[in-house]
Amino acid sequence: MVRAARRRRRRRAVAPALLWVLGCVCNLAFPRLCVAAADLPETNTLEHLFIPTDSAAATAAETADIFTFQNEFDEEPALFPRDPAAAPAAAALPGGRAAAAALAGRSGAAAAAAGAPVSAAAAAGAGRRARGFSRPRGRSRRSLSLGLLACLALAVSAAAFGRSPLLLLQQQQQQQQAWERRDAALAAALGRLEALRALEPVVSSLAAAVDSPEAQQLLLLYQQQVEAPAAAAAAGEAAAAPELAAAAAEAAAEEALSLLRLLHDAAVQEASLLEASQREFHGCFLETWEEKIIEQVAANQQAEAETGPFVQTLKSLQESEQQLQRQFQLARQQLLQQQEFGDEQQWPLLAAAAADLACMKRAAAARAEAAAAAAEVKRNITETVRALLAARRDKFARQAEGDLDLLDGYMHLLQQQQLLQREGEPRGAPAAAAAAAAAAAEGPEERELALEKAQDLFLNASQLLTLHERSLADLGVAGNLGRLLELATLAAAQEPVIASYLDECWGSLLQLPAPCEALEAAKLQRLAIAASRVGLRSAPYKAQVRSILAEAKGNAAPLRRGCCSSSSSSSSSSSGGGLLSREVTLGALEDLLLRVDDAEALIGALEVGLAAAAERGGPGQQILKDLEHSKKALGALIEASHSLARQIARQRLTGLLEQQVEDIDSRVHAASLLLQQSAAALQLHAQYLRARKELQLAKTLWDAAAAAAAMRSLADTIEFEAYKLQRGGLST
Repeated sequence: MVRAARRRRRRRAVAPALLWVLGCVCNLAFPRLCVAAADLPETNTLEHLFIPTDSAAATAAETADIFTFQNEFDEEPALFPRDPAAAPAAAALPGGRAAAAALAGRSGAAAAAAGAPVSAAAAAGAGRRARGFSRPRGRSRRSLSLGLLACLALAVSAAAFGRSPLLLLQQQQQQQQAWERRDAALAAALGRLEALRALEPVVSSLAAAVDSPEAQQLLLLYQQQVEAPAAAAAAGEAAAAPELAAAAAEAAAEEALSLLRLLHDAAVQEASLLEASQREFHGCFLETWEEKIIEQVAANQQAEAETGPFVQTLKSLQESEQQLQRQFQLARQQLLQQQEFGDEQQWPLLAAAAADLACMKRAAAARAEAAAAAAEVKRNITETVRALLAARRDKFARQAEGDLDLLDGYMHLLQQQQLLQREGEPRGAPAAAAAAAAAAAEGPEERELALEKAQDLFLNASQLLTLHERSLADLGVAGNLGRLLELATLAAAQEPVIASYLDECWGSLLQLPAPCEALEAAKLQRLAIAASRVGLRSAPYKAQVRSILAEAKGNAAPLRRGCCSSSSSSSSSSSGGGLLSREVTLGALEDLLLRVDDAEALIGALEVGLAAAAERGGPGQQILKDLEHSKKALGALIEASHSLARQIARQRLTGLLEQQVEDIDSRVHAASLLLQQSAAALQLHAQYLRARKELQLAKTLWDAAAAAAAMRSLADTIEFEAYKLQRGGLST
């Protein structure tokens, strides 16, 4: 009995154990599929196993605890439920029939209801069968066990076969997501490189603005960094190893950004060096006191038309330099105050740095060009003022030197005549010579005093003329307008005294008896010496005239070729050729060549007169006339040489203006390409075109200089407007 009870207890424990194992298998099989529940359709896992959700819930509720099963199968209402209708009928039966009916369940209830006679033994046998259920209970246990085993097999099969497609789907989705993330990372890295490569024009402009070998090397490395990964991706290398390609592209982007930072730092450093160099800039422009000197000299010489173009050009160049300096300082301030370059999102910093540095370099170069042009113009106006101041002084000095030569020769003849008078008349002398000697013997003391006075006056005149010559020598090399005026004023103050000395000297000598005919040979010799000295004094002016002639002829050929090409061409305004009118260019040159021809004629006349004076064997009066003619020719030659010096200075200014307006035209054309068609830009361009037209129609050099000054000022403004637009709406 004990063993049978143990077997029954073991058998009763089989079903709960199988259900527990089934629950564990389900817990192991199905919760793993919940990871991809968000990606799967909204279905129950049990439905995939063909198990109704209601039955599964009920089974889980009943099998939640294996110890909820009762000890006796006959007390399990779920397995053998009693019929509620049999209870009243069984209660009405007597004794054992009621008990048997209660135990018999449906069969007992039916028998009682039918009223069939049942014995006590039969009722007891039926009750035992109802309690034991020997045969039906064994079959039900086996069926239950087989059902549980079937469920277990289904669960295991579901875990073995039904779970694999879901896991594969989940793994595929996870792999797809990994691929998408990898492709997204590669696309982001390549997109970043593409964005950096799109900055190549900006980076190239910045490298060009820095303009150093280091900057060009940084630009080359940057181009290699942004092009190599993109070329590899285009060749299909990224498909073989996308992770490596993405990492390489990201590293290349970071390296390109590092190179851009270095380039930006180089631009800032270049701006600092440029600023330091500009601190030492000193332009050679016209000061206020210098302008007053020029006006004074021009008014005295009635040469305002000659000096006016120089003053106009110098003022324009000075104003342009000041405007360029303001632009330089503004661009320097903008660049040096920039923040450090971080990433590609800050690419406007690169564009602004390129614009700032380019503006600084353009302004610095333009300032240097303006200073060089101003120095040349100032040198030419200094030559003009020198020629105006020195022309009269130089002419007076040469004439005074000629007078001193004649006075020296005449006094020498008088001294020889006095010597002859002291020695007495030799025998056999003619009667006329004896009479002259007798007349000369009267008042010897007075004649000696007059001769001594003439010698003193001659000496004083010579000394003052030496000082005058020294002032003229300093005047020829002085480069300061104030010094020029000072030397010219000093020389001019000495001239009246020298002229008075010369006049008094001649007056004293002419009171004495003229040299006798016996001294005619000595007289001719002295005149020849004076003529040779005139020739020596004219030599520097001859050389100056020939030098100016060579320069004028050199300037004539390109000007004439330019005028011929501009006249044969229908349009020359685009290249800047022929901007100056023919009256300004060739007119001044032709005037200069005519003056050179006049000077050459004077040189020829002077040489002829001197040669005749030296070779003439006639009377001394004719030689004196030739000398006087030569002296006038020398004076005219001196005036012509100084006039040529002024004319060649004007010709140099004409060439400078022509070169300047060509450069200005090119600058405006380049800046206009950057300007938008705004109202301000169109107005500035229209003003520039009007000034350009005035330049082409100018008839005088002064008008041309005024038109060029207006063009220069407008060009500076247009370039600054283009810089502001290129930088990005900079307000001043």
